[in-house]
Amino acid sequence: YELAYGYAHDDPSPLVHAARACLEHDRPTTGRAFAERATQEYPKWGPAWEIAGDIAVVQKDRGPARAAYKRALSAEGPVDKARVKRKLAALK
Repeated sequence: YELAYGYAHDDPSPLVHAARACLEHDRPTTGRAFAERATQEYPKWGPAWEIAGDIAVVQKDRGPARAAYKRALSAEGPVDKARVKRKLAALK
């Protein structure tokens, strides 16, 4: 994923995919690093905020998860808003 991102600095997808892969393989700390990089470099990209929220949930960081999901709802990019709203509701 780092190599893919190195070839396409204008595309946040490799960072988001890397974060998701880390989460799926029980590596949330590494995933969080990818998600943070994605949200810092592409603050308007909704999928980056959604995966950041997912990782925060796994790490039991409810406040940051809630904030990330809210950002995902108002950001750009392909985000399933209904799914994110369900995730938000589950945090309450």
